[in-house]
Amino acid sequence: MSKVAFKDIPRGGLIKENETITLFSIFDFKGGVGELFPFLYMCRKLNCTVVFENEGIKIVPDDRDIMQNTRLVIYATIAMEPKIVNDYIKYLSAKM
Repeated sequence: MSKVAFKDIPRGGLIKENETITLFSIFDFKGGVGELFPFLYMCRKLNCTVVFENEGIKIVPDDRDIMQNTRLVIYATIAMEPKIVNDYIKYLSAKM
């Protein structure tokens, strides 16, 4: 697969066939699922494992774990809309 096919994908330049790609955090994908999942799709197509160090998440190419995908959606949503976490922290603080 040509690099031209995924040149517009955020961090697409990091994708190399059959490699492990280590990134610090899912939260770097500020565009949420619209950035994260195209990146992960191309990684899967090129047989790449992706590791997110901060979150302790490892995604292997043939993994179809629905719970992990749900977790990724939640993290990506928070990355795109951090107000969710701020609201939750405010809620927890008010309950104390």
